[in-house]
Amino acid sequence: MKKKNSIILIVIIVLFATLLVGGNILYQKLSKQVEEQDQQKLQEEQEEQETSTTTEEELAMDFTVYGKDGEEIKLSHFQGKKPVVVNFWASWCDPCKEEMPYFQEAIEQYGDEVEFLMVNLTDGMRETVEKADKFIKESGYDMDIVYDLDLDATYTYYISSIPRTLFINRDGTLYYDYMGRITKEFLNSSIEKILEQS
Repeated sequence: MKKKNSIILIVIIVLFATLLVGGNILYQKLSKQVEEQDQQKLQEEQEEQETSTTTEEELAMDFTVYGKDGEEIKLSHFQGKKPVVVNFWASWCDPCKEEMPYFQEAIEQYGDEVEFLMVNLTDGMRETVEKADKFIKESGYDMDIVYDLDLDATYTYYISSIPRTLFINRDGTLYYDYMGRITKEFLNSSIEKILEQS
């Protein structure tokens, strides 16, 4: 009887051990599959987001701003001529001031091939033409500033925070709409992209 009970106990232990090992293997296999599926889903979402934000085939919305001498400058003036980089900024905006040297360098490097519209959000109160000009002069920048005196560009692009940068292809289609302080690397790589597509 004792021998029979011992055999039964051994069989139970062997079965339990087999189930334990088999369950562990199955768990690891399923975990790996779930992890791979999650990674694939994340990659697909990133690709979809990149495609939707960088290959938008619609014309950039037009706006009117003003040059230093008061002349009207429309975004649409450059369609079919040059790619355009539009930067919305103000002299009171610290992130705007931090990225300004990158735009100065980019203008020096790409200014013959790309139009840069450095759009100052000139509301007449917090920001004025005088304040913008003073900042540019004191900082030693050599760039043409355009002034959003009617806030036409601000309202057209629903500007609620700055800085913000638009990259527009030569044909007038919006390539990328970047919100926040830009890096030098991203600025230059995006300029290269709109030059390639032109």
